[in-house]
Amino acid sequence: MINFILCDEEKAFSDCLYGVIFNFFMNYDIECNFTKCVRYDDKFEKIVKNDNEFKVYFLSRKIKDKLGIEVARKIREVYHDWTSIIIIVDSSNAYKYSAFSSRLQILDFINKSEDYETVIKEDLEKCISVYDRRPNCLKIKNHYVMNFVEYKSIICIEKEQDSKNCIIKTTYGDKIYHGTLNQLEEKLNHKRFIRTHRSLIVNGDYIEYYDIKENKLVFKDGTYTFLVSRNKKKEIFEYVTVNQKSKNVVKDN
Repeated sequence: MINFILCDEEKAFSDCLYGVIFNFFMNYDIECNFTKCVRYDDKFEKIVKNDNEFKVYFLSRKIKDKLGIEVARKIREVYHDWTSIIIIVDSSNAYKYSAFSSRLQILDFINKSEDYETVIKEDLEKCISVYDRRPNCLKIKNHYVMNFVEYKSIICIEKEQDSKNCIIKTTYGDKIYHGTLNQLEEKLNHKRFIRTHRSLIVNGDYIEYYDIKENKLVFKDGTYTFLVSRNKKKEIFEYVTVNQKSKNVVKDN
């Protein structure tokens, strides 16, 4: 999914921007989500903090007393988000040079007083190119819509009981995959994923500790599972021992 965050006080421009993007993606099998903001406030801050897949920001150069370029700096340097795409929007080209020279990886600077629809479409082509080339992502298709789920956001993947589906549990919510766990395992090309059971694959980065006596695998968000098969106990125990440095990671008594 591509999440578009449109930040501008001018409703007419924001509505037009939404229309251009929406119509553009009618020709693609990529799911899109839209959020409109009229100021850089707590609502916007929550969006920035939320790890909700791939983001494309359209930031107004200035909303009241806050500058879009400073918001972009916060996204990059405070929240360490260098994967999202940022586009600055203004009514003139006066600040274009400062935006591109900021070293914040600004994709484009759009002038609202010019033929911005053409420029937006060109930028959207670039967004799709970046989206398709993302490394370390699980690529799945549901109902003809393509989704990319970043490996780093996957906590675990569990076979849904009494169905042929799998539940991909991520840091921002669950996703349903219409297929088998074996099929997903073949797609997960990364050593951080461990098959602990015929019904479960876990992301080792999210393991808090493993209680081998109770056969209880606890994740960093407080959830836990007992889906560790007998022949996988030693592997999980060794993985947690080697990869987690804290003394309390493994409980073996």
